[in-house]
Amino acid sequence: MSHYIRDARAGDELDVAQVHVRSWLSAYAGLIDASFLATLSVSERARRYRFGSTVTSAPRTRLLVRDEAIVGFATTGASPDEPDDGVGQLLAMYVDPPFWRSGAGTGLMADARLCMGEMGFARATLWVLNGNSRAIGFYERDGWTLDGISRDENWGAVILHEHRMSTSLFPVAAA
Repeated sequence: MSHYIRDARAGDELDVAQVHVRSWLSAYAGLIDASFLATLSVSERARRYRFGSTVTSAPRTRLLVRDEAIVGFATTGASPDEPDDGVGQLLAMYVDPPFWRSGAGTGLMADARLCMGEMGFARATLWVLNGNSRAIGFYERDGWTLDGISRDENWGAVILHEHRMSTSLFPVAAA
């Protein structure tokens, strides 16, 4: 099985949206009201994406492609929570459920860290849904820690309680 990581480009929107929605349906079953999950729309999600920007400060989406099918993506950029502090953020990372535990997430995470480092960030944050122990465990194995900050995100019919995690993007030299 051949695989590679590349930048998302115009025309990838529908394939990325399919991965995004399938991942939400699997990862958030039991964590988010089923009636809300049932309303997720691939076409509506695809309309939200803007790939192929040449603006260097725009978020960057990278795709993991296996056998020419998009099986995961990670979006990185400046943290909207700390825009003046030079902190990066893993804005989104989703892997198609059949590829969970295949190394796809680990590869995307390594690439996302490199991308944020190339953007000049030394530290990064991400938000994880309360109760998503599978994702929290994945991030903790990669060196992310819960930093005590929480928020509620209003998605119309549902309020999502999230916790922030943070990490250094570069190894800290031993004293």
